[in-house]
Amino acid sequence: MTRRPTPRELGLDRLNIFVPALMSVGLLFWFAEVLRDTLRWRGARSRRHRSELSGRATAEFTIGRSDEDRADAVGLHPRPAYFIWAVGFVVVASYIGIGAFLNYTRVGGYVSDIAWLLALALVLAVAFGFAAGISSALWLRWSDPPAWLRAAASRLRLATATDDGDGGPGWKLTTGFVVTAVVAGMFALMIGSSPHVVEGLDESVSTWIRSRDVFDTLRFVDPWGSTEVSMVLAVVFGLAALRCRPGAGIFAGAIVSAIGLHVALRAVVERPRPDAAELLTSSFPSGHVLQAAALAGLLPLALVAITGRRRLGLPLGALLVLVAVAGAIHRVYTGAHWPSDVVGSGLLGLAIALGSWWGIEHRSWHAKCRGCVWTPTGHEPRRRGTVLVAPHRVLTIRRLAHLSAAVAALGLATLTLTVGVPESAEGTVFGPQITTPAQLALAGLVSIGALVSWRWDAVGAVLIALAAAGLGVFAAIQYAPAVALGLTVVLFLPAFLLWLGWQHERTWGEVVGLALFTTVLLGATAVGIGWVHDLYYGPTHPDSTAVDLPVDRVVWVWTGGLQSDAVTIVAGLADSDADTSVEVLLSPEAGPAVVVDSLVPDPHGVVRARAEGLLPSTNYRFSVVVDGEPDTTRGAGSFRTPGVGAESFRVALSACARVGSNARVFDTIAAADPLVYLQMGDIHYADIGRNSPDAFRNAYERLLTEPGQAALYRQVPIAYVWDDHDYGPNDSDGTSPSRPAARQVYREIVPHAGVQPGDAPINQAFTIGRVRFVMTDNRSERTDDSMLGESQLAWLLDELTTSSPTHALVVWVNSVPWIAEPREGGDNWSGFPDERRLIANTIAAAEVDNLIMVSGDAHMLALDDGSNSDYSTVGGAGFPVFHAAPLDRPGSIKGGPYSDGVVDGVGQFGLLDIVDGGDTISVTATGTNWEGEILLQRTFTFDVP
Repeated sequence: MTRRPTPRELGLDRLNIFVPALMSVGLLFWFAEVLRDTLRWRGARSRRHRSELSGRATAEFTIGRSDEDRADAVGLHPRPAYFIWAVGFVVVASYIGIGAFLNYTRVGGYVSDIAWLLALALVLAVAFGFAAGISSALWLRWSDPPAWLRAAASRLRLATATDDGDGGPGWKLTTGFVVTAVVAGMFALMIGSSPHVVEGLDESVSTWIRSRDVFDTLRFVDPWGSTEVSMVLAVVFGLAALRCRPGAGIFAGAIVSAIGLHVALRAVVERPRPDAAELLTSSFPSGHVLQAAALAGLLPLALVAITGRRRLGLPLGALLVLVAVAGAIHRVYTGAHWPSDVVGSGLLGLAIALGSWWGIEHRSWHAKCRGCVWTPTGHEPRRRGTVLVAPHRVLTIRRLAHLSAAVAALGLATLTLTVGVPESAEGTVFGPQITTPAQLALAGLVSIGALVSWRWDAVGAVLIALAAAGLGVFAAIQYAPAVALGLTVVLFLPAFLLWLGWQHERTWGEVVGLALFTTVLLGATAVGIGWVHDLYYGPTHPDSTAVDLPVDRVVWVWTGGLQSDAVTIVAGLADSDADTSVEVLLSPEAGPAVVVDSLVPDPHGVVRARAEGLLPSTNYRFSVVVDGEPDTTRGAGSFRTPGVGAESFRVALSACARVGSNARVFDTIAAADPLVYLQMGDIHYADIGRNSPDAFRNAYERLLTEPGQAALYRQVPIAYVWDDHDYGPNDSDGTSPSRPAARQVYREIVPHAGVQPGDAPINQAFTIGRVRFVMTDNRSERTDDSMLGESQLAWLLDELTTSSPTHALVVWVNSVPWIAEPREGGDNWSGFPDERRLIANTIAAAEVDNLIMVSGDAHMLALDDGSNSDYSTVGGAGFPVFHAAPLDRPGSIKGGPYSDGVVDGVGQFGLLDIVDGGDTISVTATGTNWEGEILLQRTFTFDVP
């Protein structure tokens, strides 16, 4: 039976034919040019080419010349070029011809039983063989080729005509490009089809490099091949394209070639990395090294185009080659790639770089460039501006442009350093530690643009325009889109003035090009502003269908602190004074009503009522009565009291909602009919970084008056503890200026389960049925050394160890991820490994085996069965961990691993269905979303102590 080739073998066989074609770009260009001239042999260009060569040969015969002069007259390249080309053509012809024949006769070969493909390959081999013969003959008869050889050289473009200023790349550059491309292709083929050839050498070289710690010092060059660096350099390439039109296509082609080669080869070459456990993608090619090598040629090319100084190219290119080599060595040192991988990737990048130089050296392509170093001799395009400007006004316009640019840069920097970065009503996402340097950097870019514009108006205008666009997109994180776009237009004014003073003496093409660039930039900025604002502050899914009830006497109300016989109701009144009479009426479905009267609104119109003496397992309706009139709209709601003893019930839980969210997820939570809603932090993203109680009151009032959230809170009691964004700025701790205001307003507005009075953390605990809920404040007591602070930590350890034997189940509501590798400065338990270990050791020592943790902060659903949560030194402290978020924020993943997986979506929440069976209690953790899809689910059963 004939063995069928495996997909792997078929892939590598395809690689045999595709990789040389991809790599030998120069050969394909050359072959296409030969074919074009052959087909157009009777065309004017070919006749001119032959006539010039024949005329030069006749002149050489008439006047008599030395061998060197005679070769130049005939149009020959230097003699070594023909020897190198002959060898190269022989290698390529042999490879194509022999490889095609052997694959045709081998089962599973890429031309097996495909006669036409074999014939095509043999035609190519013959063509390259013919070129090898002509090159060999020209090498042997270099100074005095016969007429037939002169004609053949002309047809194959192996000889040149006179240089009238429109010449092309030299033979050294052409040869280097072609040879590098061929070597890179064959090297890639070897790695893809026969990696065993280099395995031994790879192992020994890699072992030697990784054993030398000195190579760790090269990590500073590693970013050179990163995507971020390439994005920055794309701006440089864009500026170069303003001076050199062919450069735009060449730079774009080089980037596309690099990406295409990386993707294509990564798809067909399956080679594990040295550290395969950490990096599961293929080791070849190295995108870092390929990119670094390509940039070593592209960046000098761009700077030469911008500055007009060709002597910058070679030294800068040599320096960047050294940087690329250092980066390649560091990639081997870190175990990211094998040595042969970085060599092959470097050759690919070098081929792209040389190909770019080869393309840009065609001077005839630069006929429409202005001021480009490759512009043909004596060429100067006709200048015609779009907007007519009197000569005496041009100087005035330029002065205004420079002055406005200086004012913009200094004004932006001064406002940033003195007034600070303004905050929107939504708060600030990143905080001043990021926004201030970013805004100063944009001011610096405007300054650079202003300085550059003294020499190059268009380049300076582009830099200022880019800074304006950057400020607009950045401002969208702080302001509404209309305000952000207005800031862009203001900062764009200097760029417009520079453009106005520049355009009157430029060609139509240059003017239209810059106008199109400006239009696209402003359009993209407007789109980007809207996208960024929506990303940080916009809804992630459809709005709630809840009705926005009119205001009667109550603006908002919510309930919390639920027990079997009590509940807390907090309401905000629309209008109140010292004479306002307020009471709360609670009516059960059966039994006597309960009235809480003599309530006194605080100075901000907030009323807090603690209703006690309620009936267990009873549905209640309530209404806030103001001046004897029950509120029938926003001041009325319902809840159900839990039973006493063994009780089965449902709890909803989630975290992370944007400011003023009215998302559909709140409708879905309400429809799930939970007994209690656990809000585990970031109930809003106001990021208040100042000691302003009014700012916190406004943030709470905004979320409590959104129809979707308001409807949920009128129906389901809440148990809420904050995280960073609703306590202070991002990643805030006990040093946040917002701490006093956050603690004060929480106690004023939130219906909690009994937090300590005064300036204290908001940790709390409550019991429903036989389940103890323990909620920790992971922010306001946090220091560099402790997540919880000494007193709260002692309280938590006492709760865990004493509640476990007296309750059927303990639920720890911990707002930040628990499972994560230790990391200095981490914003979750990874940054406090010692404290985490102490808690775990306490759990192990007390033999706590009925604990489950629920967490927010991370914008994901995640579930772990306890396999990864044990951080004790003795073992036995693992417990289930359930993450549920985000409500209305973009998805993200933190921590892990999690045994049951991770889902980073939007509009997500969790459900705990607790079934108390007496001797056992089971908890079904379900991760779902606003559409009701079950994304994660698992049931845990515990023996009741």
